[in-house]
Amino acid sequence: MKKLLYPLVFTLIAFLFVYSCSTDEDDVPPPAAIVKKYTLAVTAGEGGTVSSSGGTYSQGTQVSITATPSSGFTFSQWSDGSTTNPITVTLNSNTNLSASFTAIINSYTLTVTAGEGGTVSTEGGTYDEGTEVTITASPAEGYEFVGWEGSDSDSNSFIITLNGNTNVQALFQKKRYSLIKSIIEGEADKVVTGFTFTGLIPFDDNNIFFNPTRFFTYPTYPMLHIKRDSLWKLHRVYDDMHFQVIRDYKKLDENNFVVADQGLEIGQEDRDAIVDLGILDMGETYHLNFENDVLTRNTLSSNRGFFHSIDAGDLNNDSKTDVISMYMALPEGIEDNNQGTKMYMYSESSNGNFEFTNTTNKIETLDWESTFSGAVLIDEFTGDNQLDLIKFSYKTPVGFETREEFLYSYELLSYNEESKKIESLHRKSRFEEYPSNFGIAWARADDIDIDGDKDLILHMERGSGIDKIQVWKNDGVGNFSFFQEVFNEFSDFNSRDFEVFDFDNDGDLDLFLQPFGNIKFPIKFSDYIYENKNGTFQKYSTDFEYDEEYINMYMLKFMVREGKPHFIGIEEAPEGQLKFYEFRLELN
Repeated sequence: MKKLLYPLVFTLIAFLFVYSCSTDEDDVPPPAAIVKKYTLAVTAGEGGTVSSSGGTYSQGTQVSITATPSSGFTFSQWSDGSTTNPITVTLNSNTNLSASFTAIINSYTLTVTAGEGGTVSTEGGTYDEGTEVTITASPAEGYEFVGWEGSDSDSNSFIITLNGNTNVQALFQKKRYSLIKSIIEGEADKVVTGFTFTGLIPFDDNNIFFNPTRFFTYPTYPMLHIKRDSLWKLHRVYDDMHFQVIRDYKKLDENNFVVADQGLEIGQEDRDAIVDLGILDMGETYHLNFENDVLTRNTLSSNRGFFHSIDAGDLNNDSKTDVISMYMALPEGIEDNNQGTKMYMYSESSNGNFEFTNTTNKIETLDWESTFSGAVLIDEFTGDNQLDLIKFSYKTPVGFETREEFLYSYELLSYNEESKKIESLHRKSRFEEYPSNFGIAWARADDIDIDGDKDLILHMERGSGIDKIQVWKNDGVGNFSFFQEVFNEFSDFNSRDFEVFDFDNDGDLDLFLQPFGNIKFPIKFSDYIYENKNGTFQKYSTDFEYDEEYINMYMLKFMVREGKPHFIGIEEAPEGQLKFYEFRLELN
């Protein structure tokens, strides 16, 4: 019986236990859910910023991030490859996000052109900002590069960096000069550089006569005929035709010219010493004829003298050429019958035969004693269509006392039909602008102000120091007054004589100085040219110079060759050699 109750009790107890447990569980709440956290790290690459650097967020949180590019950049992409901006990130894991930016590369247009006279290495194109482009300008033959329009570079080749649309033009101009260098060789005792004063006579385009001289010392040298082919060459040496110092010359026609040989100023090496004309070795006045490639010489002067200036023209209306040769002194023992004039006159025996006789008696002796005169000039000055003669005064020589009346400016003489003499019309007192320590040595006439009368361009030499060049205006009847000082003692180089030539073809003569005395290098040709601008001489406006090879020259002589202005320079060279430099100027 007991054994039958045991299973029943066990079953009841198990039921009660299960029931009890079920009741307890229904009364206790379930535990809370666990929320996961994730980290967001946001960075910006070069060229921009991001709106948030990130933080810690619950799983599933959405975060909006904006990438902002800096100036000159643009947003590229996020590190996850997305290009969406702003971007929304849903956090389901730790996340690193980076914004990338790209520099904005602008494109610019480069336009390159060449002006007349040359080419450029590129025409340009479209380039990214910052691109470097090399541009080279190349001048055509006869032209030279002068600069760029659109760039400050003065080099014909430069590198440009593109930071914007750019236009540049290469500028060229006709080359201002061309150079022919000739080395002339001959016997050492005949072919010498010497003191290249005014003894260089440009006779025509292809013939130059050159009288070398040491100026203050012996020996004298023969006349050299220098002829132009492709180069200048020694054509002939005239051993029987020595000169001392050709001070001045006048061309009469295509075959004939006259020269004033001043002689050698022996004993005057020290130009500040007292001048003793008693020891001056005198010169002559000559007529030279060049025909059939042969030069001949005829002496006009009946005695030697310190001949300083010469000119020619028909002074007495007989259709024959008259030559006036002015002197400063005569040798001791020669009676000076021309005290008032210091001039000799030589006239043709018949028209055009160039056979001259002494006609000095046709000049009326002035009624006052003259000392030193510097230059003579023949032209029409008084408006009567008759040639006149002007005699210019000189400086007071060192060591001589000169009366006040000798310090005049000029004496104007003209032919008198009744007396058949060339007589003085008037003498002008010394201008204030004409200092007594200067003397007129060379003169030219031209209608500078285009008013119908001839004005004067005058070279005043000082002897030591820098000279002057002045312009005196004509009132129409031969009365002159100071107008302009073109060149003076404050210049940084000296000029020996000058020439005039209408290089710009405007109907008036322009002025060319002739620098001498260790010419400065580079040779700045523009300093030696003065253009006539409405009656006033103005320095040539375009600077140009020779700087290719150092040249040790003493003087530049002006000449017109083939209708173009030229300078002829002679470089110092050993005896037996001449170095000729022919500079052809292109000024228009």
